[in-house]
Amino acid sequence: MVQFGRRLVEERYPEWREFYIRYKELKNALYAEREDIAGGEKSGLFMKTLDEEIKKANAFYVKTETRLREQLDILEEEIKHEKNGRRAVQVGEEANRETLRA
Repeated sequence: MVQFGRRLVEERYPEWREFYIRYKELKNALYAEREDIAGGEKSGLFMKTLDEEIKKANAFYVKTETRLREQLDILEEEIKHEKNGRRAVQVGEEANRETLRA
């Protein structure tokens, strides 16, 4: 069975590689923290590493959400213009039919 960390690396989306949480670094920081505590110290290395990884992932999420929102706004505007164009054509066709009836 493939280990979780290896599988995480193997299955990640290549274009987003730099934004993934670095599982191995977190695991190593946790082990180091555990050793520090056993030795009577508390370095805070794990929490510092975790905080950095969360900030990195969150920044990626916000950036991606902003980009997608901008794309959605553009598409919605295009749909709005398309609908307005169809209405103008429909109104023109109705006016032509009225003219023909008269």
